Amino acid sequence: SFDPKYKPAQTNLSSLYLDYKDYKSAIGPIEDSYDDLKRDLSKGSSMAVQTASNYAVALVGVGDVKKAKSVYEKILDGGSRDTEVMLNYAILLSKVLKEKTDSIKIFSKIKFTSEDPAILRRVKELEKELDEAKK
Repeated sequence: SFDPKYKPAQTNLSSLYLDYKDYKSAIGPIEDSYDDLKRDLSKGSSMAVQTASNYAVALVGVGDVKKAKSVYEKILDGGSRDTEVMLNYAILLSKVLKEKTDSIKIFSKIKFTSEDPAILRRVKELEKELDEAKK
C-alpha cells in the first residue's frame, strides 16, 4: 500500500502527474517533498534540484508564477548548473513574466554552460522571439 509520508513515492507520484500535465494533482505531493529537500539545494543535491524543478513546473501549470520564479531562483542560488532547469526558468521569464532583461542573462548562462544541441537550439528560438517582440 502507498505510504503518503514516504517522500520518494510522493516525488514519483508527482512526476507522473506532471507527465500527464495534471499540475493541480502534482502540487500536493511535490510541495511536501520540496519542503523537506529545499535545504539541500545549497549542497547541490541532484534530488533536491529535480524535486524543486518539478515543483516549479507544477506551480507554473497552476498559475502561481511568482512562487515558481522564487523556486527557480533558489535552485540557481544553490549553484545548480542544470541547463534544463535554467531553460525552464528562462521560458518562465521570457514567455510568461515578460522579463526580457533577466531572461537574456539566463540565455547567456545557458549558452556558456550547455553543450546540448536541443537546449541551445531552444535558446536560439527564444532569443529570436524576444527580438521579434521588440519590433
